Amino acid sequence: MFEQALTNEIHQNKLLLASGFAQEVNETLSARSNVLQVAAGSEEILSGDRTRQLLALQNIIKYTPGIHFMGITDTEGRETVATFGELVNLGEREYFKQAKNGAKIAFVDLIVLLENQKVILLSDFLS
Repeated sequence: MFEQALTNEIHQNKLLLASGFAQEVNETLSARSNVLQVAAGSEEILSGDRTRQLLALQNIIKYTPGIHFMGITDTEGRETVATFGELVNLGEREYFKQAKNGAKIAFVDLIVLLENQKVILLSDFLS
């Protein structure tokens, strides 16, 4: 009887923890999505001037905890601006295809070597 009560209490605590974690993740993703939407509509990003775009992305990274690198691609997935590494073509990657089809959030099964954390990509298409 005691074991069953203890098992039930442990189960309830796990549910509470999972619920709290899910809410925290949702709030973080929502905040990051808002940052992205504001950035995507900013004069610097819409200018098409790569120097201005890069500076804007670098400032977002500097002032937004949890964002480590950003980039801008054309509609085919070719990066035109990137804050990390060389420009690459992302057009064939699943997360790019998801974003191109309207997904605002794409979960990517990669590991970031800098912090050994999962990557969550947020995307927004410029009009």
